[in-house]
Amino acid sequence: IPYIEQPVIPLGPVALHTFGLLVGLAILLGARVVNRRVERFGLGVALGDRLVLWLLVGGFVGAHLVHQFVYFPADTLAHPWSILRFWDGLSSFGGFAGALAAALIFLKRNGLWAERWRYLDVVAYALPFGWTIGRLGCFIAFDHPGDPTTFWLGEADGDGIVRHNLGL
Repeated sequence: IPYIEQPVIPLGPVALHTFGLLVGLAILLGARVVNRRVERFGLGVALGDRLVLWLLVGGFVGAHLVHQFVYFPADTLAHPWSILRFWDGLSSFGGFAGALAAALIFLKRNGLWAERWRYLDVVAYALPFGWTIGRLGCFIAFDHPGDPTTFWLGEADGDGIVRHNLGL
């Protein structure tokens, strides 16, 4: 697979990367799937919207904190303010953990604990739709380069070395 430089769209003082665009699309798709399932099962669309907000906030917080403390603990301890730079690194597994924790807190606080499995089922159903699109962003950004390979699905990185693209 040839290496393609990630397109960047300048928007004044900031820039929109393909990764960010795909993550945004993933959020929209995931929220749409949650809303349709919540409506289908009579769980309340307004409640579904609030749940999605909690999932997103918890997911992004968890994704960033795992990135900082699990992947780069020494850098994080040396530069503690980096914890506040949420745009500077995410972890999918941290996002899953943070979203799950946020969902459980949301359900408990809103008196929905007895119906938690119905809501979590809605979220679990929507997850692969959103994650697939978001993971395409990882693939295009090639931000998970693996070991050098001769495998036909290997991708040449920016230095011309053919590697497994773990985002794929």
